[in-house]
Amino acid sequence: MKKIKEENLPQILEYNGKKAVSAKEVHAFLETRTRFNDWISIRIQQCNLKENRDFVRFTENPAKPQGGRPSADYALTLGAAKELCMVEFSDRGKQAREYFIKCEEELKDIVTPLSALENILGVLKSHDKRLSDLENKQTSNSTQKMTLREYFIATGILVSTHTIRGIGRAVKTYCISNSIDFTTQVNGGCYPEDAIKRVLDIRYSYLLTA
Repeated sequence: MKKIKEENLPQILEYNGKKAVSAKEVHAFLETRTRFNDWISIRIQQCNLKENRDFVRFTENPAKPQGGRPSADYALTLGAAKELCMVEFSDRGKQAREYFIKCEEELKDIVTPLSALENILGVLKSHDKRLSDLENKQTSNSTQKMTLREYFIATGILVSTHTIRGIGRAVKTYCISNSIDFTTQVNGGCYPEDAIKRVLDIRYSYLLTA
């Protein structure tokens, strides 16, 4: 059996982002005597090939200067091209099939490292997200939250109930304006200690010097 050079074999092309081969090139290489349109129709049925899965039909040179109907071709997956060659039972069919198998193996060697890299990147992104969530949680919990009464008891500042209510409204407004987390309770809000200090410094500094 005469070995055929790879440059004489059907060329692997890219169609819609995927590797494919022209059915007309396969037909020409196999040197079958059956007319192309008849051959491809028979083989599609014989090999149970499905459109948009194993092949895509497209129009070749849609604008013909001589007029007439545009020529149709089929972009075959490597697997489909391999099956078409297998059922030819000829030396050329065997050589083309081996060639397509080799092409598939080479593509796997390329795709596998890329898939592994994509998996690694996915793990790293997931890890970064977990770290970010943890940092946000730690930041949220780093400032102690307490009611105004608890704060004034802890600091020893004497404040009337009426004044506490006014301070509460001011602290709540401050937290909302600055997107600071706080909780609302029956007996008043529970605010971060830093927020309480900030409002006292700005609006009630006289309490701190009393």
